[in-house]
Amino acid sequence: MDKDKQKRLQASMNAINKKFGADTVTNVAEAVKQGKLDKKIIATPSLELNDALHCGGLGGIVELYGPNSSGKTSLAMDTIVEEQGKDPDFVAAWLETEASITPDILRDHGIDLSRLIFWQQEDVGSAESALDIARGFITAGDVDMLVVNSIAGLCPKVETQGDLEKQNMALTARLLSKFFRVANGLASKNKITMVFINQTRDNIGVMYGKLII
Repeated sequence: MDKDKQKRLQASMNAINKKFGADTVTNVAEAVKQGKLDKKIIATPSLELNDALHCGGLGGIVELYGPNSSGKTSLAMDTIVEEQGKDPDFVAAWLETEASITPDILRDHGIDLSRLIFWQQEDVGSAESALDIARGFITAGDVDMLVVNSIAGLCPKVETQGDLEKQNMALTARLLSKFFRVANGLASKNKITMVFINQTRDNIGVMYGKLII
């Protein structure tokens, strides 16, 4: 690189770092040394899935989707069990929107219940409040993994307070878009894996599978 250009670039970076904090901007080689590009990978119990993901497991933002009763929730729970066994400090957070999880189910999978933070959408009133709690844990950085079970069960405030016959298209999509804009960078910085469970369906507004009339 031209020496004069390098000096100007370094001066610009120094000014930015002075304003926003040390190492706010740096070259990629230095960022790699500092671990800024590292992602925490959480291996699943499925060797085939880990291999297919080309990174050895789940990392960043993950969506597990498929037909009803295809093992998505079980995979998430078994992944938590695997990590709890490897790391005594591993803590997961679980947002439940379907009221489908029981203590017996969690115990049967072998989860250490004392290292699983749990809250239900119905207890806080809406998807907005439930996701605000999730954002709080992500901001604090005290959990290693966040599971939302499921996207299909998220119920925005407009739906809880409005007319059930009124069509409110893409409310959940818009809500999640806002959530990801805030949470994605924080989760990456704090090395938190976010797992969102979803179902495939043929019709809008159906929580499980197909709509049969």
